Amino acid sequence: MRADSDAVSATSWSDAEWYLEHSIALAPSLSGERPFNGIPSFRLWNDTTGFGYQDEPISLTVFEIPTQSGFETVVREVVWKRWEDFQKIHAADDSAKKAEATLVVRDAPVPVSALAMLLTQAESFRVPIVWLQKTLGITSDAETMGFEFFSSDQPPAILRLTWSESVPDSWKPMIEWWQRVWTFLEECLAKATKRAEHS
Repeated sequence: MRADSDAVSATSWSDAEWYLEHSIALAPSLSGERPFNGIPSFRLWNDTTGFGYQDEPISLTVFEIPTQSGFETVVREVVWKRWEDFQKIHAADDSAKKAEATLVVRDAPVPVSALAMLLTQAESFRVPIVWLQKTLGITSDAETMGFEFFSSDQPPAILRLTWSESVPDSWKPMIEWWQRVWTFLEECLAKATKRAEHS
């Protein structure tokens, strides 16, 4: 499994958000020559909106990739170096200005047993999909986080949750779990990168 920060793709700004959601379409191929429908197990993201933010939009997508012996669980991280891209555009001459987005890809294997423990915790959540309380907050240029789950059915049942600064109290246990999953996946990526550096 490759795990590095050298897989860089350039695309238009209009396509960058699409690739954050559909990271399977970015090089390198996760499945090689083996047939794969490209549907992930689940995806997490943190999208810092507004150009005043120097943080970068990130998506973490987990796939079950077919192998010769079965399946391998893999996380793919995609980072849009948006702040750097914005500064390049700002510094360029008018004749050279080009809204090109830089996407950095990292892949890493995920321990199945540890991931299963985290996912099992989410089975007990009860999150209302409608709430009738008054507006919790109004803001702009705030980061948005999200979670998207895909069942193994064909076609899959899909659950998508997105939130920002103001959330119902009933969502808070789920968001705390989301943070634990995010930390776990980032640790998988860090370990894989460290192994690659010493190999």
